This record gives sequence, structure tokens and C-alpha cells, in this order.
Amino acid sequence: MGVTVHEVNTRTHFKDGTLLSKRGGVLREEKLEHHHLSAERLFWALPVNGKNISYMQGHFFLELGFPVTKFRWRPHVSQEERCDYYIDIVTLEEHSVGHWHYRDLYLDVMVYEGRRADVLDTDEYLAAVAAGYLNQAEAAHALGTLHNLLNELASHGYSLGKLLKSRNIKLEWV
Repeated sequence: MGVTVHEVNTRTHFKDGTLLSKRGGVLREEKLEHHHLSAERLFWALPVNGKNISYMQGHFFLELGFPVTKFRWRPHVSQEERCDYYIDIVTLEEHSVGHWHYRDLYLDVMVYEGRRADVLDTDEYLAAVAAGYLNQAEAAHALGTLHNLLNELASHGYSLGKLLKSRNIKLEWV
């Protein structure tokens, strides 16, 4: 069975509170409900009309090297299915006080605070490499980032909170 793979997702965040995302050649523009951009960090939040999710918000600190997303789950989603954090493995293309631009490298991690971390989309990652959507350097960066993250999570009891605390990073959510 073949895997359908999309071109690398590009997200750009502007100072005026707009999120632009491109997936599969389709450009979407969404107005952020909350946002803060600086040269060192990005925070954003917006309501979504998802089947399982009603709200999402995320942080991206330069020193982390990846964005951390938190979802507000709809009531029908069981507690066991709800991850506490969702992490995209990305490469930061450019950033400034008013503009962040990063590329999705397909691999994702769902963190169940203090319990486990699940890697997602390995099949998409492999298909993207085979299709040439990721070059060798990007593919290596994705795997290296994933391995470092998983090792750090494991050494902190699969607690993203403890990992961030060890780096003196505090995430605040709306």
C-alpha cells in the first residue's frame, strides 16, 4: 500500500497576527486569536473547527528548535486518546521580530506527559525522502532532532514540563 505524501508544509507567521500555511499546494490564511512574535520566540493560538480539536496554540523557542502545540480536545475524545503536547520536527528557514518561516519535516511526536512519547508519520517521512521533497541534509536534521528529543524526553520521564524546566523555559497557555 502506497503512502500519499504532501510537499513540505510551509508556515509563515506575520506580525499582524495572520498564519499562512501551505499544504499540498493549497494556501490557507487564518487570523490568530492570540500571538506574540519576537526574535527569540513565537506564540500563537486560534480556534479550529476540527473533528476532535476545537482550539490549538503553540510555542516555538529558538533554543528548542521545534514548535510545541497544545490542543483543546472536544468532549467525545477519550482521555486516553488526548496527547498533552504535539511536536512537529521542522527546520527553521528564517525568523525575525515580525516573521517566522519554517518547513515541516514530516516527523511528529505526541507527548503524553509523564507516560510516553509516540512518533508519527514515519511512513510520510520515508516517502518524502524517496520523492525528493527532503534533501539529505534535511532528512538527517529531522532524524537527529527526533532522536535528541526522544532521548531528552526519556531522561526526563517523558515529561516535556521537566525537560523544559531543565532548560529554564516556561510555556504559558491561554
